Parts: sequence; structure tokens; C-alpha cells
Amino acid sequence: MRKIKSGDTVIVIAGDEKGKKGKVLSVSGNRVIVEGVNKMKKFVKKNALGKNQDGTVVEIERPFQISNVQIIDPKTGKPTKVSFQIKDGKKLRIAKKSQEVIVAVAIESEAKATEDTTEEKPKKVVKKKVVKSKAKKDEAA
Repeated sequence: MRKIKSGDTVIVIAGDEKGKKGKVLSVSGNRVIVEGVNKMKKFVKKNALGKNQDGTVVEIERPFQISNVQIIDPKTGKPTKVSFQIKDGKKLRIAKKSQEVIVAVAIESEAKATEDTTEEKPKKVVKKKVVKSKAKKDEAA
């Protein structure tokens, strides 16, 4: 079990973004992505397939070291360290300052969100018009 999970509210304790709060979007290894923190502008070119016809500038959150963030205590609202306790056969995360149980809010993955929305929307039926050429009729006759 990890000390920091996706869905936790954390505060940045080191670096250029020090003092900013945000929700953890994902954790992989010793890197973490926090919503609204460590943003970077990405320039997207025109796509040959036509998806991004004009080309755009997109702001994305970049990952940074997990050691630069701490969980916010649910009781006091200040940064705290995390300990583990086993109660009723379950391993729980406990805030060291207030001894409160830390519960992570589950974040739906983007893939699930897009699948759910496509199932709910009815499909559009597009009818194509067939146009007959008069010149071809004259040639056949």
C-alpha cells in the first residue's frame, strides 16, 4: 500500500510550485501528477488526418518527485506524514498529526468516462443522397 494514492489532496513542499495544493491525478513509481501544479505548454502541430486542423497550445500537468508532496491532514488542513495501522484485518492510512484515517477519493479513468458517455448518446443516422447524372442516361439511350 502506498502512502500517496490518486485522489488524495496534497500540498507541494519543495520546488518552484511550493505551497500549491491539488488533487493527485496519478502515481507511478516515485513520480506523481497533481492537478493544476507543474504545468507546461505543449504546442500541437497541424495533423495530416485533420484532428487538429489549426494547431493549438495545450497546457498539461507534468510529473514530479513524490518526495516533494505531503498529504493534507483531513482534520487540521495542514501537511502531515502518513503511518499505517491494521484494524479489523484492513490496512489503513493514518495521519500522524491528528490520528485521523485518510480516505482517498476514487478518480475515474478517462477511458471509462469516454466509454460511458458514448453508450448513453444515441447514434446519429446520416442519409446520403444519390444524385443521378442526366448525361449518363443520354449516352445509354
